[in-house]
Amino acid sequence: MVDAQPDLFEPGLNPDVKTSESPRNGLAFHRINHQMTGPASPSGNQKLNVHLYWMPPTEYDRTDIDGALRAFGYKIKNAATDKDTRVVEQTRAGDWAVEISNNPYDSNKVFYNHVSSRADIEDAVDTLVDHFATVGDVYSK
Repeated sequence: MVDAQPDLFEPGLNPDVKTSESPRNGLAFHRINHQMTGPASPSGNQKLNVHLYWMPPTEYDRTDIDGALRAFGYKIKNAATDKDTRVVEQTRAGDWAVEISNNPYDSNKVFYNHVSSRADIEDAVDTLVDHFATVGDVYSK
């Protein structure tokens, strides 16, 4: 994703990586936060958060899923609401195979796919990287 929108990220910065099997929110997670400090990134504290969350399905309004929702996706932490709204609109207009949810942790939107296998994760990676490559510039200055 960083390679898909290189102007949003400073080269050489390492992301923050964290895994938890007993977080306060959700059931478990693995995530990275990559600071958006490149020449086209907006001022502030935006971070690309790529994650695999195990969540109760109700947190994502997914009553169609029995058991844990395994949400592999991304969000831009601390993004302006109007930018998230534009990405949601472009996602829906583009007929992307990407789910959209309110973020259970803060006010931003989450773009994700429910995954059940390694093949699902690999497909989701391809889809989400293409999605961010296409719409990620909305998050620039």
